[in-house]
Amino acid sequence: MRLRSLRALIKVTRTNTATRSGSTCGFSHPPLLARAGVGCSDGIGESMRAAGCPRAGRGRARGENVLSTSRESAYCREMALGIQCIDIDCQDPARLARFWAQALEWRVTYESDDEWAIEPSAGSPQDGVSPDLLFLKVPEGKSVKNRIHLDLRPDDRDAEVERLIEIGASRVDVGQGEPSWVVLADPEGNEFCVLRPLTVQEIAGDEQP
Repeated sequence: MRLRSLRALIKVTRTNTATRSGSTCGFSHPPLLARAGVGCSDGIGESMRAAGCPRAGRGRARGENVLSTSRESAYCREMALGIQCIDIDCQDPARLARFWAQALEWRVTYESDDEWAIEPSAGSPQDGVSPDLLFLKVPEGKSVKNRIHLDLRPDDRDAEVERLIEIGASRVDVGQGEPSWVVLADPEGNEFCVLRPLTVQEIAGDEQP
């Protein structure tokens, strides 16, 4: 499934102009890294992993270092701005992270009392491409329709809707009428859409979705 639009608080990462000459990269990391007071340099992988950053070192739960330090440094130098993770406020980060990990067939890469992070499966086409999802514990519950949401592109819409409902999603009515997509909500009420499958022509690039 591909993420097409994002309705959650979006965090971005940026590099400063000094990065291009090889100095400190200026990335803005998630709260768990910021609290540790760690930034990036040409040793970005080592410093991020030392602080437990969920973005650092894909597969670190198994002791793997899929992205080498040199590749991470190149990533810093080449990108001026990129989405690192999508932060989702919630009351139960563990519950929501497990739901979304199961829904997307992703993996949990960081967990604490207040924050859980999930990433695409190691080695999958989305690994290193799709932003991570970071679930942050907050005292308040959801009260209004989200301003940003996830659109999921399945191979079989109806089968995926049924599967998602079985693992904890629910159908919701936000005034959508009867479009080609189905609106669901996760266990804490965050809306998301399951789109129709792409046609052969759309996949080939002959038509726009």
